[in-house]
Amino acid sequence: MQPQLVSREDKLSALIGYSGGLHLRDSLLWFDASEPRDFCFISHAAVVGAQRHARIVTTQQTLSLMQSLGPKLSRRSVRRQALRGVRQQTREMGPRALTAPYGQVFGVGTLGLELFPSGYLAGAASVRVTWRGTRVVYAGLINPRPSRFAAPLEVRPCDLLVLPYACGTRHRQTLPPAASTEQALLKFVKQTLADRETPVLLCPPLGTAQELVALLSEHKIATRVHPQIMAATQAYVEHQTSTKGALDLSLVRPMRARVPATTMAVVWPQSLAQSVTIQRLQSPRRALVAAELPDDETRLRLRLDASFPMSPCADYAGLLEYVRACGPRRVLLIGTQRSELTGDLRALGFDAEWIGPRRQLNLFE
Repeated sequence: MQPQLVSREDKLSALIGYSGGLHLRDSLLWFDASEPRDFCFISHAAVVGAQRHARIVTTQQTLSLMQSLGPKLSRRSVRRQALRGVRQQTREMGPRALTAPYGQVFGVGTLGLELFPSGYLAGAASVRVTWRGTRVVYAGLINPRPSRFAAPLEVRPCDLLVLPYACGTRHRQTLPPAASTEQALLKFVKQTLADRETPVLLCPPLGTAQELVALLSEHKIATRVHPQIMAATQAYVEHQTSTKGALDLSLVRPMRARVPATTMAVVWPQSLAQSVTIQRLQSPRRALVAAELPDDETRLRLRLDASFPMSPCADYAGLLEYVRACGPRRVLLIGTQRSELTGDLRALGFDAEWIGPRRQLNLFE
């Protein structure tokens, strides 16, 4: 019997395992894992389970946002030589969290790592790992469109690209230009206020919420927000690095039990649309601000008056262009549902494979 030959592409796929998160096999490194691991790369501040790991590597801004959004990591010592050339974070979360700036190549044992901007959230990063002569990029969630807060998306060439994709990329969805969406959204808010009613913008609590707060602030519209959205927004301002101008929070306040006046807009987590606080509002008009337009069932359940397509994630066209720019020999796609993306990438000549689900974030579960 002749020995079975293994192609280089199959060897590339074998580098990545999936079990409660993605793992670079035969190494200590995990990527955005939801279960506790010894060492895990965290691509952004809203990764589920990020604070359960023994050690994490991320950017300083992501670390600061994590501190504002949840309990702090415990203080346990690690040896200083764990990461060469990486600054160890010693305050707040202790040395179990290790931070690296964008573009700096550093070593973890036999691995070479580089964090670079993913364009998704403030401080969000992709990582390129060089190991055994192979370049692996774990992209995380990406966004090629301009953002008020996130550093512009960067691309690195690689042999193997691991690309999570968000639910908004199903059915080949393409988002309209941000300027036109913002113009329509502002018209909704101003008309609602003129009618002496309260505009309630339901949205993801990190990323989209801060873009909305900034937009309303730019137009001098008083705003009330969920307390955790407020904490994240304040962290955005404190560690602001990529906005054109400082975000003015003078008109922004956390929502308290008292019902706000009808001269104010409300920015609220979509997952808490049925909360008592929102139900107490007088004459609310609800709008969903999210990647996907709601179906009839969602409209009725959330009692929506309007919806606006906006997302901090890449749309379908953005993902295709990102893969072209990376030029990988092999693409592994991660998503909670299958997408046309696999077949479309194959049609473009890429060796693409969907390898399983990825739990999506919900900061308020």
